[in-house]
Amino acid sequence: MRAKPIRCILLQAPVDCKVVAYVDLSTGPGAAGAAAMSASIGRSYRFTLAFLIIQGALIALYAVGSTTTLKTKPDTHLTDDYALYQDVHVMIFIGFGFLMAFLRRYGFSAVGFNYMIAALAIEWAMLVVGYSKQLIPSASDEASFPTKVVISVQQLVQGDFAAAAVLISFGALLGKTGPLQLMFLTLFECVAYAVNLRLLDLLGVSDVGGSLGIHAFGCYFGLAASAILSPREVLAEQPDNASSYFSDLFAMIGSVFLWIFWPSFVAIPVHGAAREMCILHTVLAIASSCLTAMAVSMSIRPEKEMKKLSMVDVQNATLAGGVAVGIVANFPIHPWGAMVVGSLAGILSVVGIAFISPAMERYLGLHDTCGVHNLHGMPALLGAVISVIVASLTSDTPSAVTQLLGIVVMLGVAITAGLITGLLVLKADAVPPSKLFLDDMHWETPEPALPEGFVEAPGTGGMAKSVVVPIGTDDKNEPLLAS
Repeated sequence: MRAKPIRCILLQAPVDCKVVAYVDLSTGPGAAGAAAMSASIGRSYRFTLAFLIIQGALIALYAVGSTTTLKTKPDTHLTDDYALYQDVHVMIFIGFGFLMAFLRRYGFSAVGFNYMIAALAIEWAMLVVGYSKQLIPSASDEASFPTKVVISVQQLVQGDFAAAAVLISFGALLGKTGPLQLMFLTLFECVAYAVNLRLLDLLGVSDVGGSLGIHAFGCYFGLAASAILSPREVLAEQPDNASSYFSDLFAMIGSVFLWIFWPSFVAIPVHGAAREMCILHTVLAIASSCLTAMAVSMSIRPEKEMKKLSMVDVQNATLAGGVAVGIVANFPIHPWGAMVVGSLAGILSVVGIAFISPAMERYLGLHDTCGVHNLHGMPALLGAVISVIVASLTSDTPSAVTQLLGIVVMLGVAITAGLITGLLVLKADAVPPSKLFLDDMHWETPEPALPEGFVEAPGTGGMAKSVVVPIGTDDKNEPLLAS
């Protein structure tokens, strides 16, 4: 018997259609449903308890281990630094958050978990970075352990920088990790980030914009953790590992915010003429990557595919110039040199999105949800290689050997720490394969988070797959027919 016509609410445009068949996918009530409910409640309590304990511990650590200098030593750079700090803050919470909101059924988690782990990273990293200078001292360091960490605007910036590294790693793991795993990842990564940053400082590596210390470190830490934490199911076709028209539009908002404020991110660690040079070089580099990314995106994909702009390229590769130029932004590369760096980074990032990421997934089994290797990893390494070349040609920069050694140290610390952290958090309330890239495991959603093509099964309250065709379609062309 043929189903009567209904109004199909799952298509982008409301059209009359008829349900040809239902395939009931609901589990229904019973022991399985009760077990799932019990597991959900236990997971919620563990989340609440863990975060309250961590926040209480942080309050205690700040009480005994931090101080300020506001009463005796006002910061003469406060006004300028705070303005740039707010720019960086916007990048962390709006830029990164919305850039990762491209998954059509993971928007709450992308923005919400971004919010959560960034706040945790800021609190924790200010202490960790501060104490790393005491525990791994240089000859010129005056403070010895245990001296209280001075909390200033520049220390707040260090917190944001550490949060950026953590969020880049989160991009590689997006949709595949739960909040408890993310909490532990954040705590462990901030420690590894501080150690790596301190080693680069002791070596004398110049990295004003964080190409190595933030972007590359966050990328390769995240990829190493993803190699451990990503279930094998992500390598198969996942219907929810995809975007929609509006989720891509939200992600584009994040990309534009990042693009606008990126010069502040690169320039805030320095002052005076060096700050102006960093701003100039970053603006030119990121503008150049925007143009070359769009130019290459239009035509790089195989002939069998339509030659059109890819929103993935525009969201990510247009920013690659800012990543690449960070390490040489205070080098004497001249405006045209910054444009060359940005142009190459934009092209490299598009090539990575179109060819390298699929190859990594196919041949290495390495899943990178947001493609952080294309936006942060490869452009950062490109910039680092350019810094080696520039350093070998000029006397106003650190030595080429120093810059090259910085690459090796960063990769060693990031990959080792990422693998160890992945193993440590592997079983901490992991996301089951059936809930990959879905919000509804951890968030109250206003509507059932049903995959596209699914509806509520009549009379069951469960989920059913509907096979629909527009009214008037010849029955012979229908994929399924109800008898």
